[in-house]
Amino acid sequence: MRARWGAALAAAALAASAAARALPEGEMCELGRADRSRATARDCMQCHDGSAGPGVGFRMGGDRSGMGHPVDVDYPSLAAAHAGQYQPAARLPREVVLVGGRTIQCTTCHDGASNGPKRVVKVRDLCLACHNL
Repeated sequence: MRARWGAALAAAALAASAAARALPEGEMCELGRADRSRATARDCMQCHDGSAGPGVGFRMGGDRSGMGHPVDVDYPSLAAAHAGQYQPAARLPREVVLVGGRTIQCTTCHDGASNGPKRVVKVRDLCLACHNL
């Protein structure tokens, strides 16, 4: 799994350096135009690695030094493997979008239409939308 993440991050870094570009004046992010049901973390990291947009704390690791939330995870499989710890995918609020109907990505919790901090989707108790804590 680490090799997969390493390869994905390396590819994202290469794409970011090749695709670094200035956005029109006043435009913060392309998230507002993104199809949240199709956008991947790789799409976001093309800018949010710090090259063209604010850097995101995208770190890997299972300990406390790792990233804040995993992406590129098949949610229905995760929920099935950890019964009782996660809501079934069918019960997620419509604002919590799984890419391709299955995968957790940045756009699962971030929406360009949101005016909240960091454009987090507007759902009461967002973490509890998926997690049974």
